[in-house]
Amino acid sequence: MENTVNWYFSLENLRRANDAVVALTGKLPVSRLFQRDPGQTHTSSDGQKYYVAVDSIHATHSYKYFGQEKGIVSYGFLDDRHRLFHSVTISASEREAAYLVDGILHNDVVESTIHSTDTHGFTEVNFAVTYLIRVAFAPRIQSFQDQQLYAFAGMEVPDLAAYGLRLGKRLDRALIEAQWDTLVRLVVSLKQKHVTASTMLRRLNSYSQHHPVYLALRELGRAVRTEFLLRYMDDQDLRKRIDDQLDKLESTHSFARAVFYGQNGQIPYAGKEEQQLADACKRLVQNVIVCWNCLYLNQYLLHAPAAERQAVADAIAASSPVSWQHVNLHGEFDFSDDALKDSLRFDVEALFAFDWESPAAPLV
Repeated sequence: MENTVNWYFSLENLRRANDAVVALTGKLPVSRLFQRDPGQTHTSSDGQKYYVAVDSIHATHSYKYFGQEKGIVSYGFLDDRHRLFHSVTISASEREAAYLVDGILHNDVVESTIHSTDTHGFTEVNFAVTYLIRVAFAPRIQSFQDQQLYAFAGMEVPDLAAYGLRLGKRLDRALIEAQWDTLVRLVVSLKQKHVTASTMLRRLNSYSQHHPVYLALRELGRAVRTEFLLRYMDDQDLRKRIDDQLDKLESTHSFARAVFYGQNGQIPYAGKEEQQLADACKRLVQNVIVCWNCLYLNQYLLHAPAAERQAVADAIAASSPVSWQHVNLHGEFDFSDDALKDSLRFDVEALFAFDWESPAAPLV
């Protein structure tokens, strides 16, 4: 095991392993049952805090979460099929919002069409960048009626005071137009992975005076944010969809704590790469368990009597593959041929081809 860790557990290999498991889960027809809208891929992201048990320049104090100790944040991304497709470790003092676009773009399997966060991701620049990369940003907003709305100069806007709403300073369309070519080049660089959004934002924020590109992103983001807020106030179904996706992400936090039981749930590494390796390994174990659960559910649905399949599918859709009580996380790990000879087998190709909604669905 030590030799395997030393020779094969690199960040690149772990990324590829996670991508392979995530892709396999996505091919299983049963995974579609967990999507609220099959025509969209709804993703979400949130951070989970971990103590760092040794001195590390990458760990920082956060009295709210660590008391007198130091820790880091594992910022993870989940899609509506319960697949953990990206994660990154950051300092507890850094803003998670800066890494939102990184996770959306820097994976090779899941293509997000709508992305949700809690209120922490509610920044004007994130609205602008997600708009430019053609991903709908839909965060959950607390006290959304207190948010400030914006309109372009010259637009005729009714008196919002009667609705209890506030109108901010008029937006400068000329500022956006002047920087539009630069914004397009920036989006191409992000999509081609020549630069990460978090690096770009740190660079723009490092200037002593506001950079014109940053100001243009802010103006564009205010316009996009205003359009989203108006829909968010009016569309109860949108709010429900956002809540449902973020609830899925919350359930993975308990899952992560169950998987990450070694070292009392603390990270015993000081180096950035070692911390990222531990996080990637944790995510791989989670993805493997979710994948196995989906394989089992798909096989169970395949062998169900034809007359009962839709009822079984409805029951699966109302449940979740994020379940680990049947997995012996603290036991002996035996991968010998004798231990595996009576294990459950899956005909993966048959599961890929199975369509429970078709009256002519094949029986195996």
